[in-house]
Amino acid sequence: MPRILLVDDDLAEIAAVKRALAGAGHQTVLATNASDALAAVAGGAADAALVAPECDGGEGAAVLRAMAARGTPAAALPRPLDARAAVEVASALAASPRRPRAPAPSPSAAGTREPPSTSGSGSPTATATRTAAPSPAPTANRPPAFDTSSSASAEAVELRQAERELWWKQEQRSLVAAATPAAPAPSSPPPAAPPRRRPLDRGWVEEMLRQAEQADYFDLVGLPPDCSREDVLQAAGRLLEELAPERVPPSDAILLDKVEEIRRVLAEARDVLADDPLREAYRRALGR
Repeated sequence: MPRILLVDDDLAEIAAVKRALAGAGHQTVLATNASDALAAVAGGAADAALVAPECDGGEGAAVLRAMAARGTPAAALPRPLDARAAVEVASALAASPRRPRAPAPSPSAAGTREPPSTSGSGSPTATATRTAAPSPAPTANRPPAFDTSSSASAEAVELRQAERELWWKQEQRSLVAAATPAAPAPSSPPPAAPPRRRPLDRGWVEEMLRQAEQADYFDLVGLPPDCSREDVLQAAGRLLEELAPERVPPSDAILLDKVEEIRRVLAEARDVLADDPLREAYRRALGR
């Protein structure tokens, strides 16, 4: 079953296109911001992507460019939105071959080139010395995690690692500054500094992971079955904000994997419970 990554921060559009894709036999992977979309592509979670360029403050256009650079078939969602047209585009993308990235030249090969040869007509022809890049491994059974064997995944991992290290250094500097004795108060008080985001508590993360694996969506987001769409968006958004990957220490890859898994299940819960028909069907299935 083709896996289509749907990148859009408009939940109404997501619900409409998701239903149309499911009816056409496509499996849908959802992302509402650029970072989640790139992580899904780097982890091999999708075969093709439909992206709303204006989503995430216009970052959707950057996602399209990044996917093109990585060889992932991707296209913008049709405008005005047409679910049937979106299915046709997704089917065409899923059927198109992935474009493998060319490997970077090795240092030894960079310094040696074969001399040009001449054809029978006397025009120079370059001698090919590089082999084609291998096709990507099948991703049908690949879990939604980073595959560091591909150059695209390695770049994504390095980028996120650099972001976490930068945040961690800034956090440590702010903690040191907070412990430094305060200078005499000036004549006018300075503006209040923004609150610092401390590292995630491991015990709380373990409890959230247990709920993500065992609890239903209502209990996971802490809402009753008669909740509203607005309640779901607020509760799920608050939990996703609390579980920001940037709050994980850069060296703790195991904790980061757990946080990413919880965020994935929370996003699924939000998408189901924020859609009134889906929420009602889910509630009836639970017998609540």
